Amino acid sequence: MEAKEVLDFICRRRSVRRFQEKAVPEETLTLLLKAAMAAPSGNNAQPWEFAVVRDPKIKEELSRVHTWSTWWRKHPSLSWSWETKARIGGG
Repeated sequence: MEAKEVLDFICRRRSVRRFQEKAVPEETLTLLLKAAMAAPSGNNAQPWEFAVVRDPKIKEELSRVHTWSTWWRKHPSLSWSWETKARIGGG
């Protein structure tokens, strides 16, 4: 891709607030998780872990974590990520 194409792609990014209540195909989910795991990080620390949650009871519990996360309950699968390592320099 040329630089202008990359910039155009980035500028067309959008934040989706409405989701369909259908399952993401397993091969698509696997591909997206591989891309997320390959994302760059400072010092290549990769301070994250990922989990796919399909159990309705667990999704219900996770939906209580944040006010805006109640939509998680409705979807067949949920991808969850969290930071696992402390930040370097305490910042």
